[in-house]
Order: sequence, then C-alpha cells, then structure tokens
Amino acid sequence: MNTVMSKLQDFYKLSGLSRILDIALAVSYIYVAWIVVHYLSSHLYVKWCVPPTIMGFVMAPFLVASPHCTGLRWVITTGGQQIVTMWTVIGTWLFNLAINYTIKTKND
Repeated sequence: MNTVMSKLQDFYKLSGLSRILDIALAVSYIYVAWIVVHYLSSHLYVKWCVPPTIMGFVMAPFLVASPHCTGLRWVITTGGQQIVTMWTVIGTWLFNLAINYTIKTKND
C-alpha cells in the first residue's frame, strides 16, 4: 500500500497536477453551467413544445416553430456539443498527463 501511495505522490509532484487542478476547477464552472442548462432545457422542451398527450401531438407542428421552442432547441444542441467537447478536452488532458508522467519517470 505504501508503494501505491508513494507512486501517487510522485505522479502528483511530477505532473504539476495542483496547478492544473486549480485551473481546471476554475474552468469547470462553465461546463457545469452548460450541463445544468442542457438538462433543464431538455425537460422544458418536452413540457412546452411537445407535450406527451394527444393534444400535444396535434399541437406539436405549431408549437415547434415558436420562438421559445426554437431557443430551447438551440440550447439543447449547443449544450450537447459543449458537453461532448468537455469530455474530449478532459480525455486529451488526462492522456497528456499520463504520457508526460511516463516520459519523466522513464528519463529519471
């Protein structure tokens, strides 16, 4: 157990993770906001633009063209794209950390 902990501490020191985590936390608020807005707008779209009733089915062609439904669709689409981009950035960052750690430990 001691070796695992010491390897984690070495990784933390060599990677400069504390500085990077501070930056990541500051930036993550934007992504958390996108996730919340995307979630809420998805539920509001179903409630306001395509209600799950027979009357909602009849009214849907008229409602989806309205400004609030168009705006909600934009938020849903853009929010989804931002969330996918967030996972791509996080994956790239973690891969970069792992590669740099491997190179630093191999050189030492």
